[in-house]
Amino acid sequence: MISVQDAGESGAGGDLPWFRREFYRCLSRRADALFELCDAVLCADGPVRVDRGVVAGR
Repeated sequence: MISVQDAGESGAGGDLPWFRREFYRCLSRRADALFELCDAVLCADGPVRVDRGVVAGR
């Protein structure tokens, strides 16, 4: 998995942290959960499955 710290070698060290910060600011409710879900989907090697039983309100 590539992290923000690993991106420095490719020269994108300044862009990725900025993008992540701005994307996080766009999220309103449940920002932490949505951000982690997006991170998981983007870093997954295969399909990502969501257990609807853990979603609040269902």
